[in-house]
Amino acid sequence: MKPIIENKIRQFVLEFIDFWNRGDVDSLSAYMKPDIRLTSPLLSLVLHGNTGNEIKGREEVIEYWKKLRQVRPIVLLDIKEFQRNNQDIRLSINLKDEPMEVQVSFRYTQYGKIEELHFVYLPVS
Repeated sequence: MKPIIENKIRQFVLEFIDFWNRGDVDSLSAYMKPDIRLTSPLLSLVLHGNTGNEIKGREEVIEYWKKLRQVRPIVLLDIKEFQRNNQDIRLSINLKDEPMEVQVSFRYTQYGKIEELHFVYLPVS
């Protein structure tokens, strides 16, 4: 892969994390396809009645993140590991000040829009 493309992808990931850390979840919508799909075990904790741990749609994802930030307002993220395979990116993220690691995988389109996001939360000993 060309270094310039790799650098743009890394910059995209860093911007995404920066928006989250600043609480600017509305700006994250610019990175998403309108029909984005998100899976997370925290969905059922925030969106009562969501037993499938999956939502679809940019507005739904932004609304979920806003509610999640109300429940857990100061969760700062720090990238621990970055891996890329074609249009799939896998991140290991530390939650600052919490004994937790988040594994995030996402797929983006050829136009740089995220179409799928998957979250797994692991305790860190």
